[in-house]
Amino acid sequence: MSDSAFPNAQNQGAGSIPVYESGLAYKNITTAQSAAVKSTPGTLGAVTVNTAGAGSTLTLYDSLTASGTKIATISTAAQTYLPFDCVTTIGLFAVTAGGTPADITITYL
Repeated sequence: MSDSAFPNAQNQGAGSIPVYESGLAYKNITTAQSAAVKSTPGTLGAVTVNTAGAGSTLTLYDSLTASGTKIATISTAAQTYLPFDCVTTIGLFAVTAGGTPADITITYL
């Protein structure tokens, strides 16, 4: 099989095992905040609630601020993994609010 069958593989030559670059970046959030995750168009990979909060939420926007197109509002009251794989046309902005903040990781390209 040629390297062209593996679009993210580095060219390693005939008969070698492809080496991949994942390309995912991440932002870990552990406090109540409003923050730009990505300031250019891209892809929201997934949201992981590593440690649950109490009465807290995460709201994601396709925006550079806490307004514009809302992607999701997520309860962070339980540990969970939520794959999104959705394109953002402006950027990615996160707002965590409510009671005790959760420990959240957002992956993106």
